Amino acid sequence: LGCGAIPSLVVVILLSMLKAEEKRIAAMQQNMEEELSSPVKSKAGVNIFKVVASNPAFLSYLVATGGCWFMYDFVYYGSLLNTPTILDGVFGQNNSLVSTCWQTLAADSASFPGVIAGIYSLKCITAKQLQSWGFLSMTIAFIIMGSLFFPMVNIEQTAAGRWGAFAFLCVLSMTLNYGAGLSTYVLPTQTYPPHIRSTFFGVSAALGKLGAVVGTAVFEPIFNCCALNPTESNSTVSLGATNATTVAPSSDITYGPTLTFGIACLVCVIAIILTHFFVDPRRDSSFCDSVQQNLKPRGLGSVN
Repeated sequence: LGCGAIPSLVVVILLSMLKAEEKRIAAMQQNMEEELSSPVKSKAGVNIFKVVASNPAFLSYLVATGGCWFMYDFVYYGSLLNTPTILDGVFGQNNSLVSTCWQTLAADSASFPGVIAGIYSLKCITAKQLQSWGFLSMTIAFIIMGSLFFPMVNIEQTAAGRWGAFAFLCVLSMTLNYGAGLSTYVLPTQTYPPHIRSTFFGVSAALGKLGAVVGTAVFEPIFNCCALNPTESNSTVSLGATNATTVAPSSDITYGPTLTFGIACLVCVIAIILTHFFVDPRRDSSFCDSVQQNLKPRGLGSVN
């Protein structure tokens, strides 16, 4: 006879769980209604100026998400979209089209290890840390390229020097796709509350594309501001019946690439500073922490 009470007990437990779930859903709906009725949101959408005026902290967050996205796309598109220009500086203007194509393909393929490393890093560290490490790795790569590009290509002018510069170009491609290439997408989703998230994400992305346009436009003129190779001045010297031609390099030689990589390095350093001071640490968490928080079991009486 006592076993007959078990079905009723199960029904009571299920009903209590259902009521708790209804309370939780009602609380979620109430929170959504409060967000939608916020004074900074109108029928036409979020007014970003009213949001910033009501909460100036969002402006500093936009400096971090949009400003760093601008700087990342500035150096990323400025470098990778002008890879053929860099290859002309490494291998010379006589480099064939086929050689330029496969060299560009090899340099771009080096980005895959960087992307994979960034994905796995995001599981263990926060997006802020990933972005800082990403810009730091780019800074080191640009310092190496700016320091070694001139002697390896123009002074030694050996095959080993040119292929060494190409190897560092591949390393640069890998660092450009590690860290900031992922964190610039992740940080806006973690920084802003739901009712303004899409708007500020869009503004941050627009600033990034503006950086891509600027970087692509200014990279090649700066890179070519000095001759890619020493200017050759031919002088004929009479040696009996034989005329010998000597080549004397002029003083105006390849400072354009060094200046370009130096500017990119400075931009990355500024991005590291912005990431450190303007990313809200309260909203910064690793991917694993976010998943664990979302999968955290709720109590029967929880209404959150």
